[in-house]
Amino acid sequence: TADAKLLTQIGHAICLYETPTGQLWIGTYGHGVVCYDMSKKEHCAYTMKDGLPSNDVLAIIADEEGNLWMSTSFGIVRYSPKTKKFLPIFESDGPEGLQFHEKAVGHQRNGVILFGGNHGVSYLHPRHVQDPSAQLRIVLKELQVNNKRQTATEGILSLPLDDTEHIKLQHDENTFS
Repeated sequence: TADAKLLTQIGHAICLYETPTGQLWIGTYGHGVVCYDMSKKEHCAYTMKDGLPSNDVLAIIADEEGNLWMSTSFGIVRYSPKTKKFLPIFESDGPEGLQFHEKAVGHQRNGVILFGGNHGVSYLHPRHVQDPSAQLRIVLKELQVNNKRQTATEGILSLPLDDTEHIKLQHDENTFS
């Protein structure tokens, strides 16, 4: 039953975090994170299939906007209750290492969140962490077809390249860059 599965999941509990809206978030070993809505008496579980970097959720804390930040045995992740999506934060994004310790979490008055791990204390400011998919925009500056530069006045373009939404090539225009 669902209750038996919940008991198995929370039987491996590592950390707890209660939100102001009455949700109890339970970080577990091997079962990801469980969200239990205490007023509705409902729960849901999130695992690597849902975007966690690891199913070992070691510490949980919220930022000023209500996003949840979790350390795992393979990096940090931000959970947005608004979008219900996870954004993994790996070493290249700033944290020192990927392995973190149980319940080693805190925050400073200025909003900076701290996580303790094998490589010391990692800190991040939630406002400075951006979703990479939201900030990437591909811009083409030049188009060449069959080694000939294409412009709005010469070639296949009817508008400047950065205003062009579609490009149609003929069968003999098979090399482009």
